[in-house]
Amino acid sequence: VFSGGTDTCAILNDSTVKCWGHGAWGQLGQGSLEDLLSPPRSVVNLGLGRTARAIAIGLEDTCTLLVDFTVKCWGKGDHGRLGQGSTTDLSSPPSSATNLGPGRKAKAIATGEEHTCALLDDATIKCWGGGAEGQLGQGNTTDLSSPPSSAINLGLGRTAKAIATGGYHTCALLDHSTVKCWGYGASGQLGLHSHDSLSSPANEAINLGLGRMAKAIATGTIFTCAILDDATVKCWGYGYYGQLGQGSTPDDVSSPPVSAINLGLGRTAKAIATGYNHTCALLDDSTVKCWGKGDFGQLGQGSTAHLSSPPVSAIHLGSNRTAKAIAAGAEHTCALLDDSTVKCWGFGFFSQLGQGSTANLGDQPTEMASLAAIII
Repeated sequence: VFSGGTDTCAILNDSTVKCWGHGAWGQLGQGSLEDLLSPPRSVVNLGLGRTARAIAIGLEDTCTLLVDFTVKCWGKGDHGRLGQGSTTDLSSPPSSATNLGPGRKAKAIATGEEHTCALLDDATIKCWGGGAEGQLGQGNTTDLSSPPSSAINLGLGRTAKAIATGGYHTCALLDHSTVKCWGYGASGQLGLHSHDSLSSPANEAINLGLGRMAKAIATGTIFTCAILDDATVKCWGYGYYGQLGQGSTPDDVSSPPVSAINLGLGRTAKAIATGYNHTCALLDDSTVKCWGKGDFGQLGQGSTAHLSSPPVSAIHLGSNRTAKAIAAGAEHTCALLDDSTVKCWGFGFFSQLGQGSTANLGDQPTEMASLAAIII
């Protein structure tokens, strides 16, 4: 399951794709601009014989990493974010995949508010779309309507293992398990004790703590998180709603804190997901905890309160249910459960929760326990 902006998508057991929620820019891939209250009957047409490996959802666009390791994007096309050499909107996937360079394939994809990035098969990164904050990593602030010929310079001999895109910044988990970020930096989300923006990666990596390395990264709109090699979590950047998980609400934190987030006695993290202003962790016992902005129920605690640290109680996913994966949209959260069903909660105005309505869910005390799985 994949969430982003005001949409949700799922890769089904036959590797086809369905998306639902807000469709004003064609980002649901159904050839129309309509919102969808629940998953459609028809899967997204990815091309003859093509199926999906992964999905990335931006603010108003959707991208898929296909089974042949090519990339196709559709939805809003301004700034060139769809990678088709134009700024045209597309309400269904293009016939031609994005040109990643001669012989190049993609291993992973990520989408920001106006830009898209791909981790390529040679462990390099290319980004395209809006570049006004330097988020494309090319040393300038130019928009690109297709991937550049040159990959981002990550440092001498350095390659990437993973990528993450925030609103207007980009981060890479490098081959030696360090992290570098570039793009918009006003809230300290680049992690370098500065509020400056960068149009290319800095020479120095982020200081995650003495001897600490990263295993995974995630980026919110203007904050960044990492799972460290000891399975703890640290977040930095914009923290007004408590999304940094430190028990306080600082406006800006420009480097990783000394102390990791308290996930509960003995608890560690297997995965993290970040929304606009909330953070969620899939824990080692396959439960889920979320913190940060909670006004639509996106924290799954049956209230609209913001939380500046993880709650004591994990989210009620249903009787004896646990989670296999999590995803966070702008103001909603989804979980793939152990029985391979999907549940979503939080902001529902654009039907992104897949329940056939526009109601918010998870903001009332009894809603999570009775929340139905989405019929896909």
